Amino acid sequence: MSQSTVLPEWQEHVRESILFGLLFKVAMVDQQTLRQIPLSLSYIHLLEHLSRWAERRHHDLRRALLDRGCEVIGAQTKEGLYRVQVRLNGYVHEFLYSPELLRAECQERVQQWLTGETQQGDAGNGR
Repeated sequence: MSQSTVLPEWQEHVRESILFGLLFKVAMVDQQTLRQIPLSLSYIHLLEHLSRWAERRHHDLRRALLDRGCEVIGAQTKEGLYRVQVRLNGYVHEFLYSPELLRAECQERVQQWLTGETQQGDAGNGR
């Protein structure tokens, strides 16, 4: 019997929560970096809005997970992988993510935000 490639909804919510959590933090780091570089146009407010949008999505997803009894209890980069520990119904699950794939998926979320595309369950992009 082959393993299904469709993740249970809670696992997908964990992944999305991780992505949006990383995205809002990275946008703030990039904003601080841009403040130090003289540019013809200012992109600071764009990054502020992106970070706020990603932070809202991150917190909404975490709240939805908590409502289902699922809590992210730890995340760290170790041995070239992003490791996330999640507690669900008393059991701890560990997920391993490739930092390169997370980066690419974050970039996709930025593109969705810039073009106004919304994801399922995202009632507006907050801009």
